[in-house]
Amino acid sequence: MTYRTKPTIFTLARWATIGSVVLAIISMLLYPGGTFHDPSRRGYSFFQNFLSDLGATVAWGGQPNYASAILFVISFSALALVLTGATVALLKLYSSSKIRRRLSRTAGAAGVISCVSMIGAALTPPNLFLSLHIQFGSLAHAGCLLTSLLFAAATARDNRVPRGVPAGWLLLALVVIAHYSMQWGPGIETVQGLTFHVTAQKIAAIAVLAIFIYQSYKADGVATGPTTKQAVSTAESDVDA
Repeated sequence: MTYRTKPTIFTLARWATIGSVVLAIISMLLYPGGTFHDPSRRGYSFFQNFLSDLGATVAWGGQPNYASAILFVISFSALALVLTGATVALLKLYSSSKIRRRLSRTAGAAGVISCVSMIGAALTPPNLFLSLHIQFGSLAHAGCLLTSLLFAAATARDNRVPRGVPAGWLLLALVVIAHYSMQWGPGIETVQGLTFHVTAQKIAAIAVLAIFIYQSYKADGVATGPTTKQAVSTAESDVDA
């Protein structure tokens, strides 16, 4: 006999994340063109345009960028809201003891701040509010780093979660640290320097999403595993009786 279970918040978060990525890709396709070094370039350059360029009201080439910017804001804001909901669900899931509860709640608060900062960064076009946009981005980085470290500590000795869970949170922390440290790399004044920073941003973004999807799968197992098995066992006993 097969038993169906309702999708969890983590399952919904994965689908919403994929949807946000699709919107971001469409936003790239709608970007009129231009880079910091080559305003005449047509379309979006994966290795020469930052993700933030999608949210600018005017492209580097001087053309209006409203369609791409609107889609980017929707994509980024939706992703931030999804991550907020998943973070709250994770802090509840990891709060199995008093110490873990404190760590998880602090991690959850930092995660919510990070997600709100992501929305702030999306709503402040870099061509209009560059300083504020950068500040929101830095706050999102700091919140993500604190969240990942605290979740790693909260799950380190939790027998319910696989060993890959705390390791995954530590890996996320390393990704954030590595990406932040690259600000001391070559400047964007050269084409090579711009390529370096743009590529690093894309790699970091892909890594963050991949780790989140991995953690959401593992959280699904913790949240539904024992309960589902018990429910199936009870149902099979009733059938046998």
